[in-house]
Amino acid sequence: MKSSSRGEAAFKSWEISYLKPMLGRMGGWDGPSEDPLVVQNRVAVLQMLAEAGDNDTITEARSRFTIFLKNHDAYSPAMKNAVLGIAGRNADEATYAALIKLGTSTTNPVEMQTYFTSAFSAKNPALAQKSLQNALSLPPQFAAFAPGIVAGVGQDNPRLAWDFFKANKTKLLSSLSTFEQTNAVTQIAQAFWNGVPESELESYVRASVPAEGAQLIAKSTESIKLSYQNRARMLPEIDAYLGAQRSALKGTEGSSQR
Repeated sequence: MKSSSRGEAAFKSWEISYLKPMLGRMGGWDGPSEDPLVVQNRVAVLQMLAEAGDNDTITEARSRFTIFLKNHDAYSPAMKNAVLGIAGRNADEATYAALIKLGTSTTNPVEMQTYFTSAFSAKNPALAQKSLQNALSLPPQFAAFAPGIVAGVGQDNPRLAWDFFKANKTKLLSSLSTFEQTNAVTQIAQAFWNGVPESELESYVRASVPAEGAQLIAKSTESIKLSYQNRARMLPEIDAYLGAQRSALKGTEGSSQR
């Protein structure tokens, strides 16, 4: 859910200021790991910090990814996933290529999925285009994930991914049954509500789903409408809350300086 660039930046700034002290209380990246719940929470905080654009977190993940390339046993499974996920989301060409190489060279299907998922999450538009092309040539056991990869790319590059899906729908859905293809079209359309006009999504669903899928059409179009309505309602509330938080912080700072 995106607001104006100013509002989005304000939210991310607030999010980082809220989460960094929390990470510190957890012991940072290398805090205690005896309690699985603490580890799970630490990974979640790291991922949220990186998603908010925290440079310290992203830089550290890149550094740890370099270490991982030399020693695949350097981190616990949970921390390994955090490192790969953050490095992949913020990948440059070299990191992306390294993740793809790891995915194509392993025979372990779980590791293969982890490496490919990390690579395909890259936000960079040029790498997103590569991810879309790669979705057309996945290993057979992962072919059914192709539509999901396109939808994932669309979270950061919606127009690029949506146009790609429309142009390559037949090949992307070729491994699915007729029913699964119909279901996939309606679900993917819902995933693009935050970057493609509502009318365009609804028109495409109605034109692409056969008449016997009327119930799926109704469900999909209603979900799209609700997403747009929720965005229109919630974004002003979020902006107002952040504005109040900034005003309160300024008031506190002013009192402390007197």
